[in-house]
Amino acid sequence: MRALLAPLWAQSNLNLYMVLSSLLIHILGLTSTIFVMLVYGRYLAHGIDSTLYTLAMGALIGIGIEILLRRARYKIAAALCAAESRKLSEKVSHVLLNARSGALQSHLNSPDIGGGTTSWLERIGQAVSPQPILALLDMPFALLLLGVLFLLSWELALCALFVVCVLLIFLGVSVHRIKAVTEHHQLAQGQFNSLLKNTELTEVVRINNAQDWLAQRLSDDSGESRVSKHALQLQQEKIQSQVRSATMFMSVVIISIGAALSVHGDLNFGLLIGANILSARLIVLISQPIQQVPTWLNAIESFKNVEAFLDLPEETQRGTKLPTYLGKLSFKQVMFSYPNAPLMVYENLNFELEEGECLMVTGSNGKGKTTLARLITGLVQPMRGSISIDGVELRQVNARWWREQLVYLPQDPDLLPGTLRENMSLIDSSIDDAQILAALHRVQLGGWIEQHPEGLDMIIQQRGRNLALGIRRRIAFARALLTQGQLVVVDEPLEGLDKEGISMMQRVLGELEKEKRTLIVISQFTQPLKAGAKYINLDERHVMQISSAHPKATSGSLEKGALV
Repeated sequence: MRALLAPLWAQSNLNLYMVLSSLLIHILGLTSTIFVMLVYGRYLAHGIDSTLYTLAMGALIGIGIEILLRRARYKIAAALCAAESRKLSEKVSHVLLNARSGALQSHLNSPDIGGGTTSWLERIGQAVSPQPILALLDMPFALLLLGVLFLLSWELALCALFVVCVLLIFLGVSVHRIKAVTEHHQLAQGQFNSLLKNTELTEVVRINNAQDWLAQRLSDDSGESRVSKHALQLQQEKIQSQVRSATMFMSVVIISIGAALSVHGDLNFGLLIGANILSARLIVLISQPIQQVPTWLNAIESFKNVEAFLDLPEETQRGTKLPTYLGKLSFKQVMFSYPNAPLMVYENLNFELEEGECLMVTGSNGKGKTTLARLITGLVQPMRGSISIDGVELRQVNARWWREQLVYLPQDPDLLPGTLRENMSLIDSSIDDAQILAALHRVQLGGWIEQHPEGLDMIIQQRGRNLALGIRRRIAFARALLTQGQLVVVDEPLEGLDKEGISMMQRVLGELEKEKRTLIVISQFTQPLKAGAKYINLDERHVMQISSAHPKATSGSLEKGALV
């Protein structure tokens, strides 16, 4: 809840102005009440027109000043809320860009969180906005109105206090109920949104004739979502109904008791009307913040998610930068398991590569081939053991610098929204068009890019999914080659490539080997290896060591020559 009120103490000088202006606003808010009391008490009694003109002019001036103060206060609150929202967005963006990939994915994929960073910030933005903040700031000034009521008539003030207490009890029960309904609605809506994403898999749905199955699931989950939303709306309407009923009940009580007091000469008619106006405003001041409860409940839950998100471990940005990376890499007793996974991926992985050596990693699906690449690139960290480069622990190395030492081709690479030129120069903005074109020619995409009408200005969309897999992988490979890194990690080098692409991959890897780059080639198929090449077969055992024997080629391997 403190986070929701952050704008109220973000800047002390502005906060003081908001509090003082709120005090003046509520004092000036008494203008209309005093005007009515004086009109009934003096003008109607004496009928002097100049008195009416004076009272009306004074009331209009007071109301005008109140309006100006409210506008100024609103602008300040809006500026403070915008500043807090911007700070929070910047923190979330920083974590998105710098958190450790494994921890980030594990957190975002957790079933315990609702929505994602966008929905969190949206819900928080609805709560950290001028209207809810000012409603909460105005609530304590209900005591000012109650005090004025006591000055007018302690009997009517006690009646108003009684009605307010009864209203607060009813609202408290409704708030408790609405909290449970809100949680249920968020869960139901989250399930429906998750299922709705499956409708984007148009080809899978149609090829498998899954329309009826998915339609039934959507119908069931949308029905649950509608029911929970309806229940939430009923609770919100219940709160509003309680406020309206309390206002009418308050008016009846004040008028009835006030009339009785007036008949007995204990209260004049002007004071009665003024007390009735004040009691209605008292209900408004107390009920406005409570009507924001659904918004605050959503925001509080989102704040919890954001706080957990901001606590995610970040990659090392101030670590060691070696003067020169030679290409040595070693794994010693590395143990790794994904969060909440029942099985270990590695229990005791050991190997060591010297500068310019080649390593082939093979294994069937789910044996940890891609995980090995993610460990090497620093996207995930081992639970136990050490990964070292040139004798330095990878944990101690600057993450950005380390990525510049890698030529990494993932199995399913993504491209970012923007132009092809921007995608190719991500690692180094100083890379020019000539270097980009040379890299594209190296992976045999020179003709393709020259024939494209937009050339390097072509727009990448849908993470590059609008491109053929082979084209996308070649672009990613060309981008990786621009780093000139000493360690080359290629995950499933043949994935999505045609015969021309396979020949290109053989040629480029051969060139990198001749350049004395350290090569790690990961594939589910065992390829023919050159004499003396090292390999790890992840299918053999959990305790893995390097071997220089020649594994036999399996189905899916290259027809000619060795990969490394």
